Parts: sequence; C-alpha cells; structure tokens
Amino acid sequence: MSDLGGFRRITLRSIAIKHMDDVHRDATEAADPELAGEVTARLLRRAVLLTAWGVLALIAFVVMVAVGYDDLVGRKPSGFLVVVVTLVFVVAVCGVIGGSIGIGRWRPRLRAAREEPWRPGQAVPFRGSWTKTELSVRFDSGDEQGFATTWPVQLPLPAAVFRAEGVRVWVNGTEHLATVMFEYGPFLVAAKRT
Repeated sequence: MSDLGGFRRITLRSIAIKHMDDVHRDATEAADPELAGEVTARLLRRAVLLTAWGVLALIAFVVMVAVGYDDLVGRKPSGFLVVVVTLVFVVAVCGVIGGSIGIGRWRPRLRAAREEPWRPGQAVPFRGSWTKTELSVRFDSGDEQGFATTWPVQLPLPAAVFRAEGVRVWVNGTEHLATVMFEYGPFLVAAKRT
C-alpha cells in the first residue's frame, strides 16, 4: 500500500522542469483509502500556507508603496525596483486568490472525508469538455453515478485512467463537493455529481 508521500500532486517544480505534473508518473502500488483524508488535509494546509504567503507579500507591497523609495534613499526608483515591487504585488494577488480557492475547495471536502466513509467503485472516465473530465462510477454496492471534475482541474488526467474496463476509485463527499481518489496513482480530484 502507498503511504502519504506516495500520493501524486501537481507541483510547480515538476511542471517547470518536466513539463508535466506529478500525477502522470507510473503507478507502483495501490493507495489505502484511509490516507485520502490525510491527503485532503495536506491540500488544505497548502492552501492556507499559500494564502498566508500572499498576505505577507501584500503587506510587503503596501509597505513599499506607503514608505516610498524616494523617502528612503532620496532619489527616484530605478527600473529594477519597479519590477521588484510589481512582482511582489503579482505574488501577493496570486497567493491570496489561489490560496482562497484552495481553502474553499478543500475545507468542506476535508470535513466530509473525516465524517463519511469512502465508497469503492469502478470509474470509466471520458473527456467531457476542455475544462473537465467526466466519470461514470459503478459502486461496489451496485448503484451508478456520474461525476465531473471541477474547475480549475484542467490538466488532463493520466492516459492510464482512460481504460474501457475502468479504474478503481474511492468516492467521498456530498452532491456538489465530492472527492474522487484514484486508487492507482494514487491521486485525488475534486468533483461534483452530474
């Protein structure tokens, strides 16, 4: 069984260096659905951290603008300093917005992951549109439901999950706040019922 560190995730480093996310690595072992709640908590912690970094960068930006460069050294700012202040502002905005989206996405899903059981099933994914992947999940209990990944999950799922016989998944959550864990990968996606 996979441990917490074995869960795949999208990382900026892997996209920048390998031009693909960590989710597309070959799967080596199945995931324990008990770990999915911990992975959801990790995603929420990362969103909170990203928001905090964004707020700190925003405070730094406000201080830079309020104090003013010419008040500190007595001359007009150089082009380099203008670029630095602009980058601090961009980091602040991206951090606050991205982190806030992550908090809104994973906090309710974490609550469900801790309180409700994960339901096993087989999913047959297919490309719904350019912004989402749709899944038809047949649960082990016999019932069937449709799910769609939610924005901003726009990177395509790994080709290995698009098999006619389906892939093993575990599903948790409510109608609009579902989490789907692909057992082999393993990785989580935010989804909603269709």
